[in-house]
Amino acid sequence: MRKLAAAFVVVLGCGGHGDAAGAVVTAVTAVGAAGVNRAVTKQCWGQCLNGLVCDRASGLCVKRPPCGGVCKDDEVCDDTGAAERCARKEGAWWAAYDAGVDAEDAE
Repeated sequence: MRKLAAAFVVVLGCGGHGDAAGAVVTAVTAVGAAGVNRAVTKQCWGQCLNGLVCDRASGLCVKRPPCGGVCKDDEVCDDTGAAERCARKEGAWWAAYDAGVDAEDAE
């Protein structure tokens, strides 16, 4: 779908000889192709980069939630190790985390 849209943009963009009309046609075609892609695939309007993820409901790139947003209400995202993980809100670890104390300093 994207390749077809890109080819369409190139063909229409070649019609102008550096004039404003050719630029307008190309821009309108690109926006239209993005709209068709969004309607068909429910992907974002643009490519999400640098830690952003696609919010398919709005079509916008948003900041990735901690742990991907999968932690339950009684859990918190622990990102102190090599990988993020959901940890239960209990015990010495949670008390230190909740107090804003580094877990290593609490021991």
